[in-house]
Amino acid sequence: MQMPNDCESGLLTWLHGSPFGHYMLQQTQAFVMDKLTRAPLSTVLQLGAANLPLPVDSAFAGQFLFQAASATIATSKTDVVAAYDAMPWATHSINTVIWPYGLDGCVQPECVMRELHRILAPGGQIVITGLNACGYWRLWYGHHANLRGLHHHTAQSVQQLFQKHGFTLSEAQFMGYRLRVQAEESQSVWELMGNRWWPHLAAQFGAVYTKETMVLTPLPQAVEVLKKQANLGWEAATKNHGAVRSCLDKSNHL
Repeated sequence: MQMPNDCESGLLTWLHGSPFGHYMLQQTQAFVMDKLTRAPLSTVLQLGAANLPLPVDSAFAGQFLFQAASATIATSKTDVVAAYDAMPWATHSINTVIWPYGLDGCVQPECVMRELHRILAPGGQIVITGLNACGYWRLWYGHHANLRGLHHHTAQSVQQLFQKHGFTLSEAQFMGYRLRVQAEESQSVWELMGNRWWPHLAAQFGAVYTKETMVLTPLPQAVEVLKKQANLGWEAATKNHGAVRSCLDKSNHL
């Protein structure tokens, strides 16, 4: 099941309505923008509310899609309203998924992960951010009304979940070390100090996961057979798969 409506709405309200939430959104935007400059951008899907300050389709080549889990968080940019565990996208049709704070309220992440693996093309990437369960931010905001019902994760637990479903960690970053009482001008200094001395106490993390693919190198004999069948239709090619299998079987006895 996807993130409950009240949880996602409450999280968005807190992120947009509090100074600390706005500070975290700025970091999420910077993280996503940086990763998208090096990600496959043919078709990009953003899950969640489209009013997060993230890239828009006009900034990139290709197709940029927005999906919301409910009409409650949908905006004028939203292309599809559908559950995250039953997405309407074709298998292997998405190159990059942006999922800001995606797991923070996900009730059944296993189901969503299976869908993400299905819709992503081989080598596709997921750019995700999340509230850090170990972060000091919970001392001040952990009991905030708009954050009730969320399911916080550590960077390690997120990595274990993605690995279980066939994703490899490509990049990761901890963000958000500024204390509640500190001025915004000191943000860059505290980010450097936090990354050096207490990275796991960050308010949030960002990560890029890549869908694992199995690279196969066909035998020279099989390549020649496939070249001869290049102009055949799919049905004809599958009917003649025995020729390829014959080459493979013979190679096993060499």
